[in-house]
Parts: sequence; structure tokens; C-alpha cells
Amino acid sequence: MNSARQISPTLSQATQELVHWMQDYGLPRWGSTGIRADGASIERFNAEGKVETSVPLRARVQARQTFLFAASHVCGWTDKGQTLVEGIQCWLQQHAINADKHVGFAHQLSQDAEILDTRKDAYDYAFYILACAWQKIAFDNDTAMDQADQLLAEIEVHLTAPNAGWLEGDYPADYRRQNPHMHLFEAFLSCYVASGKGKWLAKAGQIYSLFENCFFDPQHHVLYEYFELNWQRKPDAQGSIAEPGHMFEWIWLLRWYSELTSTPVDHYCDAMFSKAIASGFDPATGQIFDEMDPQGNVTKTDKRLWPLTEYIKASLAQAKAHPQQAAYYEQLATQGINTLMTYHFTKQADGEFDGLFNEHFNQDNALIVDFAPASSLYHIAMAAMEAQHYCQQ
Repeated sequence: MNSARQISPTLSQATQELVHWMQDYGLPRWGSTGIRADGASIERFNAEGKVETSVPLRARVQARQTFLFAASHVCGWTDKGQTLVEGIQCWLQQHAINADKHVGFAHQLSQDAEILDTRKDAYDYAFYILACAWQKIAFDNDTAMDQADQLLAEIEVHLTAPNAGWLEGDYPADYRRQNPHMHLFEAFLSCYVASGKGKWLAKAGQIYSLFENCFFDPQHHVLYEYFELNWQRKPDAQGSIAEPGHMFEWIWLLRWYSELTSTPVDHYCDAMFSKAIASGFDPATGQIFDEMDPQGNVTKTDKRLWPLTEYIKASLAQAKAHPQQAAYYEQLATQGINTLMTYHFTKQADGEFDGLFNEHFNQDNALIVDFAPASSLYHIAMAAMEAQHYCQQ
């Protein structure tokens, strides 16, 4: 338990329920019918709870599911993690490596494992590297870290931009985004934890500099999403988009970076948390709005699953950083878990959870996306893992 203070009983209970969902519903579903006969993860379950076989398979999703099963092994949620990870990685190596690009994987494959899209994408590479780190953390797989070194070398050669950061990919794009850099930040920190090699922390430092100098607006306390190629904020409406979910995600990442480097981040984290709560939080449902502008006006009233998981993680990170206010942040994290399970986790006719979830609601809480994508398990697992770790430390 937390040595500084007693953990809120309601947070402990909510965390137990979330972990219970992972152990007894989510992982059994996604680790059985969610895995194809050839070892790959499916892309999604459809509205009827059946495997969707009409959509392409993304290598990025295979990497996310590698993380899922490796992290679940570390957390003690499954004893099948290594077998599932090895199956996914075998499929990727057998089918997803481009003939002319020997490092990394094809962006997209058909249901018959034929390569459809060979592009190199920075967002994809972030998850390839993250998957390598967690294979090392979970299974002490040194080969995976060798692969992470190769993946880093590949993006350094082919995707490094002349004016800091990385390009969207090896294809034309008339904008830059913070999102791939945020996930590279996470991947680099994970590789540092997995390997202890300072080069990964140095790469994370490059992205922290981008956050300070480009992504964060110190006047409005928001995080911007879209930029010109020279890292100037786009002058159109796209350049004014701020996503509360990403602000919460950055809070968690910045707190982690601070733990590893002693970099002071309170001023960023506290400002973004206050802004996202004040402007991006739906008081009627406890969910998080998709988008707002710098002044805090909600500009997209949809509500998705993943921002709620990031709200949980950010609340817990804030509780650790501010022990005198821990009760407040624990209450928010508890609320987030309960909202996630109430609105997003679906049930069978008998009232039992089915391991699936509602992905996306509109302003009136009508369901927009009626399928359950595998990609969301990464977010749910992260929230559950952070809550379990917080309650056990």
C-alpha cells in the first residue's frame, strides 16, 4: 500500500473491479476468439460480438496487442501472455516485413496476410518500439531490444526531420502532429526502463523539448495537435484544436519523465489538468469531450473511450505528485473508472460483462461506433495497470 497515506477505499474497490474485468472478461475474450488461427490479433469485434473479417489488419494493432499481453503478464493477469506475444510476433515476421524494407512492418495487410500498404509511419513505429520494450520487461527478451535499436536507427535515417522531431512517415504530408511524438516519447521512456541505456532517455529529452517549445501553449494552458512543417502552429481551424484526452496523456508522461530525470513539470501538469477538467469534462456523464479550442470552448462534443482512460492515469499521476491533495485526485480517478465501466463496458443478456466495449458516443450519448476495436485494449490495460500499481505501492 501507499506508505504516505491510506488509499481511498472507493479507489481500491474500483481498481479491483477494473482489474477483475481485465482478468476475467477482457483478456479471456481477446486472448481466445480475439486471436486468429495463424497467431495474429483480429482487428475488431463487430456489433454482434463476432470477429470482423471485412477490414484490413494493421501492424500497429499487432504491436499494441503485444504490449497488452506482455503487460498483462507483468501484472499477473494472465499466464498465456508469452504464448500470445510469440504468436503475434511470429505472424509479423512471417507476413508483415516489406520485401524492400527489412526493418519495421508494413502499415496494413489483408485478412489473407497480403501486404496492402508498405508505408513507414512514425505513429506505427512508436508502437513497434513500445512492443519491443515490453517484451524485454515481461520476458527478458534481449532480441526484442536489439530490434528496438534497429527500429530507432530506421526512423533516424528515414523519418528524422531537419527542424526537430520526426516526419509523419515516408510519404507526403503538409502538416506535423504532436501525437506520433507523444507515443514515441512513451516508447523511448519504456525502452529506457527496459534497458537502462541512456540513449533512450536522450531521445525522450528531444521530444520533451518539442513539448516545451512547440506543443504547449503557456498562455492558454492547452496542448496543440497540428503544426506547419516548420513547427509553427497551423493558422487555420485545425491549428486551434486541443484534445483534453491528449492533455491528460501528456500529464501522465511528463510525470513519468520527471520521475526518471528530476525535471520539474508541475507547472505544465497542473495547468493542463485544471484546463482539461474545467473545459473538457462532461459533468452530465463524467466523460471527456473530444476537442476544445484554446479558450476552452468545446468544439467537438463526441466522447470516446480512450480519453477517459487517460483521465484516470493523469489523476493518479497528480495524486502521486501532490500527496496533500491525493484524496481529491483519487476521487477523480475513482469516478473515471466507474464511468468507464458504466458507459463503455458492455454486458450479455444475463448481465455479465462480455469483454467488449462501446467505443464512441455523440453529444446525446447515442452510440456512434458500434464495433469494439482491438486498439482500445492498450488504453484500458494502461489505466488498469496504473491503478493497480498506485494501490499496491
